[in-house]
Amino acid sequence: MLDAIATIALVTAIIVNLGAVAGAMLGALPNRLYFLTIGGLWTGFAGALAGSGALLGSGLGPVPPVGFMVLTPLAAVAATAALSPAFRKAILALPINLLIGLNTFRLLGVFFLVLAAEGRLAGPFPYSAGWGDIITGVLALPLVAFMARTPRAVR
Repeated sequence: MLDAIATIALVTAIIVNLGAVAGAMLGALPNRLYFLTIGGLWTGFAGALAGSGALLGSGLGPVPPVGFMVLTPLAAVAATAALSPAFRKAILALPINLLIGLNTFRLLGVFFLVLAAEGRLAGPFPYSAGWGDIITGVLALPLVAFMARTPRAVR
């Protein structure tokens, strides 16, 4: 049951994050749909790999396979931003309040703590990651509210 709840929460967070960023992006509708398509395909690919158990292996050398799944989209965005002034402009135009506000989904870090309590995650990682995510998620909304009241010139 916990796995089903966590999956629903994670998929909801992904959908809301992709949708919010696409909605805030500059540019025409086809560009936004392209972003949503790439994000959805990557999410589906990552989910399929995770479901198949492919991310549980030792990977290529010291980097576990899940590391490639995290680094690949970051590298792709960095490379695209370096090569495309239009893409870079669209990324830099995203509202900072939106980007900070989307961190409220990090409250889902509570699942790290629950999994650790059930003995399904070991070591210090679930506690540092779980509490770090929860603190970040809790502080995101007051920070957004503060920034909304702060004059732009002060920021």
